[in-house]
Amino acid sequence: MRNYTGWKFPPVFNDKGTEVEMVSDHIDIRESLFILFSTHPGERPVNINFGCNLRQYLFKRLTIQLIQDIKYTIHEAITNFEKRIEVMETNINEENEKEGKFLSIQILYRIKETGEIGEFNYQSETE
Repeated sequence: MRNYTGWKFPPVFNDKGTEVEMVSDHIDIRESLFILFSTHPGERPVNINFGCNLRQYLFKRLTIQLIQDIKYTIHEAITNFEKRIEVMETNINEENEKEGKFLSIQILYRIKETGEIGEFNYQSETE
């Protein structure tokens, strides 16, 4: 597998503040997915289309149709901005941790170059 390396997120600097901690391979892919899912389109002036528009689903009642819409939004964002992987499966569940509701999103993916399987988990607030 080609060594994919990027900045650790959030960025961490060494004691002297001169070097950024780097991550590679599956960790880099998962951190890239986290950034993608956490960014709303329009937040990055240099690339206003970058992001996964999950905020549009805040405060909506979770239905089968809404789950399908969220899966579509996720698939489109990954297809457009994380070209190293192919989504194999997306699972979305509503969690109710002490009434602080959130969506638990699990992505099972395959790295296109190697065929390796990976998993990414993300929690999105619903209220």
